[in-house]
Amino acid sequence: MWTREGVFAYPPQRLWAPLAAETAGQAWAAAARPGFPGDPLGLYVHVPAEAPGLDWLGCLQREAGALRLPEGLAPRTLYVGGAGAGTLAKLETPAIAGLWTWLKRRFRLDRLRQTTAEVDAAELDGEKSAELRAQGVGRITARLPAGAGREAEHRRARFAEGIELCRRGGVKTLCIDLACGLESQPPGQAERELEFALALRPDCVFLCEYGPPAGAAAAAERGRLRDRARCLEKHGRPAGAENLQLSDQWARNASFLGLGWGAVSHIRGRWVYGKAGSCADYARTLGSGRPPRLAAGRLTPAGERRAHIIRALEDTGRIDGSTFLGLFGVSPARAFPRELAGLSRVGLLTGSSMDFRVTSGGAEDRRLCARRFYAPEVLRRLPPEG
Repeated sequence: MWTREGVFAYPPQRLWAPLAAETAGQAWAAAARPGFPGDPLGLYVHVPAEAPGLDWLGCLQREAGALRLPEGLAPRTLYVGGAGAGTLAKLETPAIAGLWTWLKRRFRLDRLRQTTAEVDAAELDGEKSAELRAQGVGRITARLPAGAGREAEHRRARFAEGIELCRRGGVKTLCIDLACGLESQPPGQAERELEFALALRPDCVFLCEYGPPAGAAAAAERGRLRDRARCLEKHGRPAGAENLQLSDQWARNASFLGLGWGAVSHIRGRWVYGKAGSCADYARTLGSGRPPRLAAGRLTPAGERRAHIIRALEDTGRIDGSTFLGLFGVSPARAFPRELAGLSRVGLLTGSSMDFRVTSGGAEDRRLCARRFYAPEVLRRLPPEG
């Protein structure tokens, strides 16, 4: 997705996140001074509500305290989301209202330029849509249901109904996240889903890749999708069914509460924002009175290669050499000889100079292999193994 400056802007263009509690107040104080360059700071709230039984609102309240965010901060943009882009729609209406009650008490929201909510549009009903409208949500981003079969078709129909609910409710900007590379997607399904998404006349479409393509046909389809995404990123139309031109200035500076996310641009590489690896880790860290460790920022070319490997190992347990070579012009073994050789020597990784897979395929071994590629400054912020 492409901004007027020609820079990928989802996640934010200038990502701000406190690496220490002291920097949070300093950043907000700097933004309040006359002459601050760029837009004022925004607020991104990632609701960690996917873990059953977790007091997610209490966690957000404790994190705001641990970061020493001053009372009465006045963000100019607010983005409220959650894992899988569906958290808000899956919350009950009173829980949505309770979240905004706390946000209004903790922050000054009277100066907001824009409020964005991540939802699963298939989970929206009239009551939840009305609640979001009452809270001033003017932008919706939604994950298009993937897969095939009668149930998937039913969810897509409900998704389209949810999008229309948002439109009738006064939402001005609609974005759709499109998944590809899921095991549940038969050949050609992702391309058909892209056409379905475009037919809903969104303001932007974001292509989310999950794992390397399995087989030549899948690789060819992925290539076509990437070419289309690259074209849409570079040449967004000003209006009509392919109205993909972005002006996401609301996200240029953002501070974060809750868990984090990562994303890929086919032009600019990957932006990464990461906190504790799970809701349980996040809650446990906050219980100690410390803010969660995190790392954020634009990656160097070497960092883009490293992030690609980390994502592939954590998500799928495999490294597709042809994909890596096509993206970065070098084989995985040439890019990371020591890391790959070390993991192969101890039996965690199996493969050649191009293609590798986690030997056991287990989640713990995938995490251990991926951790071998973490940058030193990230490892310093993580708790030790064991």
